[in-house]
Amino acid sequence: MSTKKVNFDMSFCLHNLFLRMKCKLFFFYFIITTSAIGQYNPFSYKADRQKEKISCSLAIDSVRKINVELKDSMNILIQKNNLLSVELNKLSEQNTKLKELQLYAEIGEQFWQKSNLAVKELTNGTALVFAQTKEEWDQCFLEGKPAFCYHKNDTLRQNGMLYNMHALNSGLLAPKNFVIPSKTEVETLIQNIERLNKNSASILKSKAINDWSVPGIDLFGMNIKPEGFRLSDGNEWYDGDKVYFYCQTGEKDLTFYVISEFSEKIYFLTRNKLSENMNYGMYVRCLKK
Repeated sequence: MSTKKVNFDMSFCLHNLFLRMKCKLFFFYFIITTSAIGQYNPFSYKADRQKEKISCSLAIDSVRKINVELKDSMNILIQKNNLLSVELNKLSEQNTKLKELQLYAEIGEQFWQKSNLAVKELTNGTALVFAQTKEEWDQCFLEGKPAFCYHKNDTLRQNGMLYNMHALNSGLLAPKNFVIPSKTEVETLIQNIERLNKNSASILKSKAINDWSVPGIDLFGMNIKPEGFRLSDGNEWYDGDKVYFYCQTGEKDLTFYVISEFSEKIYFLTRNKLSENMNYGMYVRCLKK
C-alpha cells in the first residue's frame, strides 16, 4: 500500500469521524437548547399535547363565561336605561304641568286661563273685524260680523279684548283645545271655590289695592280686575266696579257671569237675543278641554 493511499484512507476516516461527531454534537445541542426553552421535549410530547388541549378547553370556557357575564351586564344596563327613560318621562310630564300652571289655574279638575282671551281671528283663519269706533262696532252688530275692540279703544291695555255676540255665536272663537265655558261649567267652578270660601268672587279678584275697593284673595292667580264691558247705549263703556264674561251662547238666550264690587259671589245674567239692545262687548276666559 502506498503512502498516498494510506494518507487518503486516514484522511477519509478522520473526516467521517469528524462529521459524525459534529452531527452528534449538533443533535445534543438542539435537544438541550430546545428543551431549555420548553419548545421541544421528545420524552413528553404526548403530555404537552394533552396540556395544550386542556388549556384550550379552559380558555374557551373562560370566553364563554365572560360572554355570559357581558350579556348579563348588558341586560342590567338595558333595565337601568328603561328605568331612566321612565323617570325622564315623569320629569317631562311634571315640567309640562308646571308650565301649564303658569298659564292656567287648576281649580278642582278644571284648568282655566289666567288671562282674558286676546285673539284677532277665528280658528278657521277668518279675521275678526277690529272696530275702532262706536259706529264701526254698531255696524258690525247690524251686519252680523264677528268683531273685537279694546276697552275705551285703548290699544295699550293689557287686559285682553272685548268681543261682540257674533264672535261668540260663531263657535270658532276659543283656541284649539279650549272652550268658552257653559253655565254649568261656571257653576262647577263656583262650587269648587265655595268649598274653600263662601265668598266665591273674592277668591278670584286681584289683590291690587287700586283694582277693587276691597282687594281680593286671588288664590289661584286668576287676577280678575273690574274691567267692565261695552254696551251700545248712552254710557257705552262700563268699568271700575264689575266685569262681565261670556258663557257659551244658547239658541235664544245669551248668558254671562259677573264678578262685581257689590257682591262677594259670582252671579249670572241672562238676556234674550231678540231684546232691543244686545250689542254687548264682553271678555272671555277659556276653559281647557
